[in-house]
Amino acid sequence: MFVLKRVTAAIVIASSAVLFAVAPASANTITIAGDAGSLTCNGAEIGACEAIVGGGLIVASPSNQVVGGTAGTFSATAADEFDIGNSSASNEAAALDTLAGASFGGGGGAYDGEQTLGSGGAENSPDDVFISFAQYVVLKLGARHIFLHNISGGMLSIAYDATPGAGSGLSHYSQFGQVSAVPLPAALWLMAAGIAGLGFAAGRPRSHY
Repeated sequence: MFVLKRVTAAIVIASSAVLFAVAPASANTITIAGDAGSLTCNGAEIGACEAIVGGGLIVASPSNQVVGGTAGTFSATAADEFDIGNSSASNEAAALDTLAGASFGGGGGAYDGEQTLGSGGAENSPDDVFISFAQYVVLKLGARHIFLHNISGGMLSIAYDATPGAGSGLSHYSQFGQVSAVPLPAALWLMAAGIAGLGFAAGRPRSHY
């Protein structure tokens, strides 16, 4: 009985280590074009976020609305800034749709566009730090925008560090969509079930003849 309990405890400890190894904490730093600064993403997956680089937007005048453009690509180390015209959530959604090939514009069910104010200063100290469960996060830095994709598998922590004197303080950030949690492999659930069974067996009283 004593030996079985010790074996069970050892299996629980080892399997717990495996479970934590499946989703280790990870971070990546993205440098923003135009000397605006940098940001660091922390999440459960390697390369917690990625930003849009390349592509372009067509902004109509005098409405200052995004009316088209070309899609960009995603980078885990760099972000381009974009002039999108007005900074309403609906126009940010239109820009996101164009650059990322998403579908948040037009007021559909997948679009929320929740906006949260940042520090707004050109020299933000301490850094702007916030968390998000959104699929995409749009940051307005000074007069321009950058677009982030949450690939953390869940909660994403973002720390933005503006370049002093660059006029690129965080005005606000907007959130679109929600990340789907990354499921654990089936083998780990089977292991957990087996461990539970061992623990139950170890705890049952034995009959003595």
